Amino acid sequence: MMAGNLTLAGAMDVLLIGGFDPGLGDSFDLLDWGSLSGVFDEVNLPGLSAGLDWNISSLYTTGAISVVPEPACLAMLILGGLALIRGRKS
Repeated sequence: MMAGNLTLAGAMDVLLIGGFDPGLGDSFDLLDWGSLSGVFDEVNLPGLSAGLDWNISSLYTTGAISVVPEPACLAMLILGGLALIRGRKS
């Protein structure tokens, strides 16, 4: 339920508890609001397993963050997929 005004400022610190280790594709709805003003000065996120990165592009639109492949890993996946497609056409 989104209701009320949410004003953002300062730092947002996201912490993992109980040994939780987020995996690829996990998404977390951190914020809900009726109207939003401001942004965080900084967003501090915990480290993830190798090859994974945080995506915060939806933080100020939906209030969610998610776990995605690191850009270098994503590029390798794309190139690998293209090589497979090219190999099948030969």
